[in-house]
Amino acid sequence: MTTVLLILAVLYLAGGLDDLFMDLVFYCRPLSRMLGHIDEIELTEDDLRACPEKWIAILVPAWDESAVIARMVATACSRLDYANYDIFVGTYPNDEDTQFEVARAAYNHHRVHKVVCPHPGPTSKADCLNWVVEAIRVYEKQHGKRYEIFAMQDSEDVVHPLVLKLFNCLVPQYDMVQVPVVPYERPLHKLTGGIYLDEFAEFHQKNLFARQAISGMVPSAGVGTAFGREACDELADKSNNMLFRVNSLTEDYDFAYRLCESGRKSCVANVWVETEAWRSWRKASLLPLLHARAPGVWPEERPEMELISTREYFPPRFGDAIRQRSRWMMGIVFQGWQNLGWGHTLRIRYTLFRDRKGLFSGYLNLVSYSMLLALGCMSAVDLYAGRAWNAHWPHVSAQSGLWFWVIAANVAMLANRVAQRMICVARVARLEQIWMAPVRMLWATGVDLCSTLHASYRFARACMTGQPLKWAKTAHEYPSEELIRSQHRKLGELLLEKRMISPTQLLSALEEQRAHKRRLGEVLMAMLAITEDQLLATLVEQYQPMVS
Repeated sequence: MTTVLLILAVLYLAGGLDDLFMDLVFYCRPLSRMLGHIDEIELTEDDLRACPEKWIAILVPAWDESAVIARMVATACSRLDYANYDIFVGTYPNDEDTQFEVARAAYNHHRVHKVVCPHPGPTSKADCLNWVVEAIRVYEKQHGKRYEIFAMQDSEDVVHPLVLKLFNCLVPQYDMVQVPVVPYERPLHKLTGGIYLDEFAEFHQKNLFARQAISGMVPSAGVGTAFGREACDELADKSNNMLFRVNSLTEDYDFAYRLCESGRKSCVANVWVETEAWRSWRKASLLPLLHARAPGVWPEERPEMELISTREYFPPRFGDAIRQRSRWMMGIVFQGWQNLGWGHTLRIRYTLFRDRKGLFSGYLNLVSYSMLLALGCMSAVDLYAGRAWNAHWPHVSAQSGLWFWVIAANVAMLANRVAQRMICVARVARLEQIWMAPVRMLWATGVDLCSTLHASYRFARACMTGQPLKWAKTAHEYPSEELIRSQHRKLGELLLEKRMISPTQLLSALEEQRAHKRRLGEVLMAMLAITEDQLLATLVEQYQPMVS
């Protein structure tokens, strides 16, 4: 027992050192530059707007998405700050509800086009996307145009207004561009939904950049991803005109790997721009009266910034999360091992190992938790029988020095993991979400354990029966219009936008607020700038999305 526990501790230490290396690559710029695969992308909104617009096709696969697809495309058409784009939505002949919603959206928005796959669904996202690409080729011949960029989104995504301008600016300098995915925050008690926020924050704010520096391979998230047309045509020619591998459950990951293997260049675009509210006020000439660094109007005395990203809700229910995460594991670990092998360079092999070690980590946790449970049960039996509670626990006196250093190192690695997770969450979420991150890390180990077992079972059954793995989708939800509009909305901003107060009145009220620690609404009423009814109406508009 002592030897087994020591082996487990050493394995956990090896995993911690692996994660520590990724941290060092990210934080130590000289190290990342020495590795030679990272480009620091520094773009402003003016840079994005200066690039001539290329035609972009947005690909959206949709199976059983009647509840969200119409709102998704309507929101995209109303928000995207871009002229030359079209949205192609792939549907199935046996999914009439989704077809109807897409047809209705196409009637209301001329940019939306419905594509119907020739066979019943669900098949796989890759199969659906291949038919969408084929429909785009037909559309190009009919209308005499060519799309230079393919962008991938899902039916539950909320796209940033400038995301297409960002793709347009970086392609074809890069053949694949990935923008961060930022899940919407869930209530604190919904731990399953919250772990997506934590994991995507760390992966898209830190780990992707380290991976790019090490190997140049940036895995696609399947959403918020753009591919250059030239690279797509090259890969299609090599695979019998099928852009995505039909039998892959993670076609995005598979495609990104094949791009890297063919020598194509990928990047992560972590670009921050001024918020929509600031831009709209500046365009409406509401803010020329404000000093460029007017104190207190925005945090830290500068315009509030937002990340160009893809936002969406991820599953809050345990079962839905298991199905989704097991699909990711089957596609990345099992099918990746089958279809992609281990690469041709040491750097690629290392990144593939990191992607696939989730399977090993799941079973390592299973063994560890099983042993702890067994020891706990034996301790309870010993106490009931009047024996020493630790009679069956390992005795480490002969190896006390080794045990001490291994345990101390593991504690240090765990503390670093918690700190890194909290730091990354702090970049994209509110304070209360940061403090919940350690709790959700513990919950995530249980979710990952169940996902590992479920993925192993489904893959083994598919191998034994010869049946292909199908698109086991999860139920999606789309954020309300109020939630989308409410991002970065402050009381002063709303009052200014409604022209209830002037910029000068807002500055005076903010100075009074800081001096006497009073609420902004109370200060403005005391100044007779607004009435109580105006304040209440604005507060209702400000907080309604959070209580609905």
